[in-house]
Amino acid sequence: MVKKSSKGKMIARAAALTALLQTGCLLMPSGNEVRHEEKKPGLTLTNMEPEEKKDLKDFFVDYSLRSPTAKRTLKDLAKLGTTIEFFEKDVDENRIFDAGLSDENVLSLNRLMAEKEVPFDDTFFHESEHVLHLNAAHRHGINGASFRSLDDVYIYGTIMEALAYHKAALCCAEYEYGPERFAEAQEYAKQVFLDRMSANNKAFEERLSYERAALARASFETNVLPNQVYFKGEPDWNEVITIMSRGEITEVPVLPQPTPTFLHLCVLQGLEKNPDATKPSDFDLSCTLAHQSSLWQDESDIKQMVAGLLAETYIACEKTGTPLSQDTQYSFLYLMGWPTSAQSEMIDAEEKTFDEVRADNLAQIPLKELFDGAQALIESPDVQAYNTYETQNYGKMLHIEKQIFCPEQVLPVRHKQSTR
Repeated sequence: MVKKSSKGKMIARAAALTALLQTGCLLMPSGNEVRHEEKKPGLTLTNMEPEEKKDLKDFFVDYSLRSPTAKRTLKDLAKLGTTIEFFEKDVDENRIFDAGLSDENVLSLNRLMAEKEVPFDDTFFHESEHVLHLNAAHRHGINGASFRSLDDVYIYGTIMEALAYHKAALCCAEYEYGPERFAEAQEYAKQVFLDRMSANNKAFEERLSYERAALARASFETNVLPNQVYFKGEPDWNEVITIMSRGEITEVPVLPQPTPTFLHLCVLQGLEKNPDATKPSDFDLSCTLAHQSSLWQDESDIKQMVAGLLAETYIACEKTGTPLSQDTQYSFLYLMGWPTSAQSEMIDAEEKTFDEVRADNLAQIPLKELFDGAQALIESPDVQAYNTYETQNYGKMLHIEKQIFCPEQVLPVRHKQSTR
């Protein structure tokens, strides 16, 4: 029997996500980087030319005079003994440009920001908030290892990004609006926070980047803090965000909206912990269930999700060296939306793309029929005989996901806490 560890399989499942990432700052998992040495107060500027140091100090003075929030942020960074450094890194092979990289000790800024037309002030205060809330979380024993489910780690990571966007928006708006419009700056920053928490205004690729970060934290952020906290149940997110924001924000009013692919990862993790689970309530799927009606609206994404599971199962069977029967192969290709011979000729003639043809074919299959057919195929004796990880688990996953996307009746949303 082919077996893979939970962590190994989760990482493998995330490989497809990684290839799609195109945007967003990268906050690396910091749980394995916790340092416990005493740091002297004050800001340390490194890897900078004299002129860069002067410009940065002028920036500090300018913003401190015009934005109370920026002044307080700089003071808090100095109390922590934060190191600020410059680095130089161009767009990587995934077309990601890292304008800033932060952990709880070092705030790093990319010299190429101006060249890439990325605003320096927005990036600086965004990264500053990451430094501050990581320190606050770790002082209270909270990191990625504190949470019991991938769903919770995703919420934790989204809180980090929402706080960072909120701080940057508030500092920049105060600076631009002036004292007479500080209340307006507060309202603007509050809306930015809500948008980032809900994911409604984030591009699909950026949502994937949040999910990738959650997977990384869940898989690798295991360093035990001196006062490590483990949440045995659902965290009080209002308390968590109050700690992380140092009292600046005291409520998590909305859960982030995940992609259908992220649902796969949450269900997969849940099945690793409880192989006998059979219904959504056996899992922590709060983010998915909170946005269930929104996710229903795009059947195309859901159908491609099902086709993706079938493709992984098909490949796993083929890799054993024993070919599938002709009828089973046909069933796989049909349910995956594979092009017919005539459609392949259209693709070769560049009249249509493969993705367009696959989407057209999947559109012809009713969603419930696709779920039923995919589950029946994976659980058929012919496919089960391969006894791979995929054949043993993906039918169970489809059974759970069908209850979410093709329910006999609408499932109640299991909220994280009564305040939502």
